[in-house]
Amino acid sequence: MDENLPDRLELVLAGMFAAGLVSLAAFAVRALRSPDRWLECASVLCWRPFTVRHAAGIVTLLMALQFSLLLAMGVGGVKLDPSSTALLIVSTVLMHWAGLAAALWLLRQNGWSLRVAFGGSRLHAPLQIATGVLGYLALMPVIALVSYVTIRFITIWNQSGMPPIENEEQMILEFFKGGRTFRLVYATFTAVILAPVAEEVLFRGIALPALARRMGTFAAVVTVSVLFAAIHFHVAGFPVLFTLGVALAIAYLRTCSLLVPIALHTTFNLATVLIVNLRGSS
Repeated sequence: MDENLPDRLELVLAGMFAAGLVSLAAFAVRALRSPDRWLECASVLCWRPFTVRHAAGIVTLLMALQFSLLLAMGVGGVKLDPSSTALLIVSTVLMHWAGLAAALWLLRQNGWSLRVAFGGSRLHAPLQIATGVLGYLALMPVIALVSYVTIRFITIWNQSGMPPIENEEQMILEFFKGGRTFRLVYATFTAVILAPVAEEVLFRGIALPALARRMGTFAAVVTVSVLFAAIHFHVAGFPVLFTLGVALAIAYLRTCSLLVPIALHTTFNLATVLIVNLRGSS
C-alpha cells in the first residue's frame, strides 16, 4: 500500500476543487450573459411529450414492484443481508431496470425517438459529455459547502439531546466493502452507469417536463429534486442529494439534452466511489 496515497488524494481533490471554482465562475458568467437561454430551454422542455399521467404510471409500477417484494419477503420469511449481492441485484431489477424498461416501452408505444423524448444528438454527444464533466467540477465547491453545513448541523443536533441523526454511508457504498469480484463489478456498473442513466431518464427526462408543464419550471425542479433525494433513503445525505438533483435539472434546462445530466451524474457517482474506496484503503 502506498503510504503517500492519502496526501496525493487530497492534493488531487484540492486541484479539482480549484478547477471547480474556475468552472463555476465560467458557467455563472455564461448564464448571466445569455439569460434568454433559460426561457428558451424551459419552453423546449415543456414541449417534451411526457405527461403527468406517464410519470405517475411509472411511479405506480415501481412502487407496486417494491411492495410486492416486501410482501413476498414477509409472507415467505425471506431475509436478505443489507449488503448481499442478491439484494443488490433485486433492488436494481425492481427499480432501475424496471424503470428503464417502462420508459422504453412508453417510447415504443408512442413512436417517439430518443431525440424527441430527451433531446441531444449523436453529432454533439462528445461536447455534451464534456459539458457534464465540467458541470461536475463546477458543482464540487457547492457540494463541499453543503456537506460542511450538513455535518455541522448534524453535530449540533446530536449534541442537543434530540433523537440522533446517523451519518451513515449510502447503501450502495456498502456493496464495495469486501465481497466477490462479481459483486464489485455489478456494484460499480450500477453506480456509474445503470443508476445515472435510469434515474436521469425517470426524474429529469420524464418527470421534470411533465411537472414543468403543470406547475411551472421552478416548482418542478424543486419537486423532482426532493423526490430524487428522498428515494435514496439517506437522511444525512438529503441536502447533498437535493443539491445534486437541482444541478442535474439545471444542466438539463440549460442544454436541452439529457446526455449532459447523465454525464454529470455518472462523473459524480464515479468520483464518490473512487474517493470512498481510496480513503478506505489508505
